[in-house]
Amino acid sequence: MAAGGLLWGRLSDRLNVRGLLFIGSAGMVIALTALSFARSLWQIYAANFALGGLGFACLTHQYLP
Repeated sequence: MAAGGLLWGRLSDRLNVRGLLFIGSAGMVIALTALSFARSLWQIYAANFALGGLGFACLTHQYLP
């Protein structure tokens, strides 16, 4: 999540915030859906990585001062 926050922080200065919030919320939905279909441990790790890096990092960065 911290590494994703660095990326999303740079992009939030250059791009529209609404687009980044859409990317973050879509990333969370996709990652949670992938977690529900995971059958092995590496799939769970990959979905959690996407959940933290795409979802939480993008959404929480937009609300921090």
